[in-house]
Amino acid sequence: MVIVNRERRRSLRWPALIWGVGMAADPVADIKAVFDILETGIAWHCVCAVTRLDVPDRLAGGPFPVPQLAAAVGAHEDSLRRVLRLLSDHGSTQPLQRSACKTSPMP
Repeated sequence: MVIVNRERRRSLRWPALIWGVGMAADPVADIKAVFDILETGIAWHCVCAVTRLDVPDRLAGGPFPVPQLAAAVGAHEDSLRRVLRLLSDHGSTQPLQRSACKTSPMP
């Protein structure tokens, strides 16, 4: 066990460890970078969930209404709609109207 004296312990507190180390000059840019990482992780998990439900295979034939798509894959309709909307923001799917979507062409 390592014993650290009281003065050293005060200097090792959380803000002292991260403040100014590897941060950009603009704190807003750092916060934006953290949120970009989080959003990418959420999108990745949505892609994994949609893939496990075989949604891309169902959409390969063309546009599919979300209510029928949810029933076909056994998913909750509103939840699937929200996931597909998030993926459309990232360019994976294209909403055609309020109740249908299709896959996006790969670049």
